[in-house]
Amino acid sequence: TPELATEITVMPIHQVGTDAAILFSDILVVPQAMNIEVEMKPGLGPWLPYPVRTSADVEKVIVPDVHETLGYVMEAVKMTKKELNDEVPLIGFAGSPWTILCYAVQGQGSKNFDIAKKFCFTNPQAAHTLLQKITDTTIAY
Repeated sequence: TPELATEITVMPIHQVGTDAAILFSDILVVPQAMNIEVEMKPGLGPWLPYPVRTSADVEKVIVPDVHETLGYVMEAVKMTKKELNDEVPLIGFAGSPWTILCYAVQGQGSKNFDIAKKFCFTNPQAAHTLLQKITDTTIAY
């Protein structure tokens, strides 16, 4: 929630006195907004129950209106900026399109993302299309 993201983002500023605040968010909010389900599994971490592995899967991935799907992050930015009161800069971030593709195709974290790499080599057009959708969404985000 924007309220919890703000609280957690500002906490180190008040407790430690850091030079900047980093917005508490996750890179996997982007694929969630793109119609890719993401779950957090205890002991495993991020898990995508329906990985993107075919051209048909890529077609189901959308480039969303980020104000609708990720508006809660925008609200967290506004709330956090207000709470920081210009004490320190606020840093936001997003995952690279390659990193998001790897999670979307692999279905979970990996040491080598072998399934994601195989997808790119065996279906380069679908991989390119997916990367472009991720890139377009990330730029808007």
